[in-house]
Amino acid sequence: MRNQFVSTIQLCEEVGMSRSTLDKLRAEGVLLPGREFYRLRGRRSPMFWSVDAVVQALRSRTALADS
Repeated sequence: MRNQFVSTIQLCEEVGMSRSTLDKLRAEGVLLPGREFYRLRGRRSPMFWSVDAVVQALRSRTALADS
């Protein structure tokens, strides 16, 4: 694992999803602060995402849906 943190735009390009889908997964609690992403200070500050953690969460979600 590379444990790399990237911006929201970079994450969307890396995993091939739209920002609205990412926001939806965050709102549903699939992607959690401190695990898949962190934000600097304040509600409107940029978020930084762990590519590996997001990919793992998406794979786990897909595996659960398939079973």
